[in-house]
Amino acid sequence: MFSNEAVNRLLQSVDPALELSDSQRIALRDDLNWGGTWYRVNQGLRRSKPKRQKSLEQVLKAVSRLNQLLTDEVLTDLTFSAAMSNPKEILKELRVACEASLQEPVNEPDWATRIATQVADELALRRRSPFEWFVGEYLPKVFEEYFGRQPTLSRNAEGMPEGKFIRFTDTVLTELGIDNRGKSYSLEAVAKALTDARRRRSRRAK
Repeated sequence: MFSNEAVNRLLQSVDPALELSDSQRIALRDDLNWGGTWYRVNQGLRRSKPKRQKSLEQVLKAVSRLNQLLTDEVLTDLTFSAAMSNPKEILKELRVACEASLQEPVNEPDWATRIATQVADELALRRRSPFEWFVGEYLPKVFEEYFGRQPTLSRNAEGMPEGKFIRFTDTVLTELGIDNRGKSYSLEAVAKALTDARRRRSRRAK
């Protein structure tokens, strides 16, 4: 969670001369916490699968592995009962049954479907990743509201992204503990998310 102390560190890293009232600081803190919460909700919705689906996928992987192991040479050395004269045919039937079951829709209450659809539309889950939404869409709006300017990108002599928005986003990600599988997102990833979001908005405006 973004704390009051984190807000102080954020302002110090981005623009030490900027003065925000106590109410503005609290509002900034709450807006960043709100965005961080939706980032994690977005991640969960994209990653989560019903237990039934996970189990069936694991069975399919096991069936595929068994098919690879049951070579003609191995089958020749094995003795089966009359009920299992052709184990490969049994594996084939199991695979077909699992694939058919995976294609069946999962029953869920109408209200759950409506909420999932609403969240997917709000965060555009089908069009961009949680990181792209948070860094490319949400944080630029927060930055503009509290810092009074649109995010801009520039590069230093070494060609690395720099600027107030880059520092702002880098600090926010650090304070909220948002990383890329245990590693900090690069400044290039931040710059790309912002650039890609601008391109999408420009295409929609045409």
